[in-house]
Amino acid sequence: MLKKMENFTNKINETIGKNNSGGEFYVDELILKPFAKTTIVVLYSLISIIGVIGNIAIIHMFLNKKNRNSTSVTFILSLAVSDLLASIFIPLVMINDIVSPDLYVFGIVGCKVLPSMSILTTLASAWNLVLISVDRLRVIYFPFSAMISKWKRMCGVALVWTIALTITSPMSYHLILSSQGCWDVWNSPQDRFLYITLFEISTCLIPIVILIIAYAMSARKLIKSQLETENHTILVRLKQNQKITKMFALIVVIFVLLTTPYLVILFTITYYATYDIMTYYNNIKVLQALNYGLFILSAFNSTVNCFVYAKFHGTIVKGMSRVSLRVSRWSTSIRKDSTTMTHFGLKRLESATPLTEIDCENNNEQNESL
Repeated sequence: MLKKMENFTNKINETIGKNNSGGEFYVDELILKPFAKTTIVVLYSLISIIGVIGNIAIIHMFLNKKNRNSTSVTFILSLAVSDLLASIFIPLVMINDIVSPDLYVFGIVGCKVLPSMSILTTLASAWNLVLISVDRLRVIYFPFSAMISKWKRMCGVALVWTIALTITSPMSYHLILSSQGCWDVWNSPQDRFLYITLFEISTCLIPIVILIIAYAMSARKLIKSQLETENHTILVRLKQNQKITKMFALIVVIFVLLTTPYLVILFTITYYATYDIMTYYNNIKVLQALNYGLFILSAFNSTVNCFVYAKFHGTIVKGMSRVSLRVSRWSTSIRKDSTTMTHFGLKRLESATPLTEIDCENNNEQNESL
């Protein structure tokens, strides 16, 4: 496969060398400037810190709720786990690719697992949102129906992660660690284009259609019920359902706005790299800039859900402050321990210095007497 890739690259370079006035295509043109590297690393670091703290706070809060066995809580926890994985692994991999693109430090296992985490978590997030929307639809249309059993809820979550792992596995299979880093190598560009198309249909097109239909039906039913009833108790329940539905609808809108632009540019790049190679390399700087920028935008999706929950649940803010306080205390204790060890070592050196000088003087006196 590597030989095929080298032959394909050489063929491209020969074609561009013949058709472009600038001669051959140089990989050095793709290297980011130091300021751009620093900015991207800082942004990914913020994504990781905010995402980890926020999603741990979400998991902690919903696990300690009295109604933690409800259907919505189960799906929210699954969504928070996917966001937590994205906050940990995606910035880690991208920082390595930006700082040292030719040196992959995570080994063969890391090459097979870590780069495909963005596909896995995006798929899991999309289909977890679908589960939540269908559950909202059930609650609104059948408010007095029995709660879904724990077994069925766990089967739904397991199905989501099984779909995500199944669609992710081809990418993991084609990832290869070489001297030039960790790259996905396919038998042909058409195979890769077909896979990216399948990924985008299952991540963007199908879930978004289901989400639009589900929340449109939920909004229609809520508005109709509020207009038809005058019972105070039913109105209170309807307002509560409306508030929860607004929260999840906002999460869906944010997911679509942050994720869809990157999926569009990914499809565009893959299409040009497969069927119009000259257009791809003539516009490679623009495409690369859009790819980096929009991928960072999509990575922020793993951090915003905690702020949405915080708007509707004040306990999330308390949970985030507790987690950040524990992290700061832990880092402070480590600094104190290191400072204590340093002072202890310095005292040992200070107490040892005069002894060493005295010993040297005694040795000199003995040598003179001899």
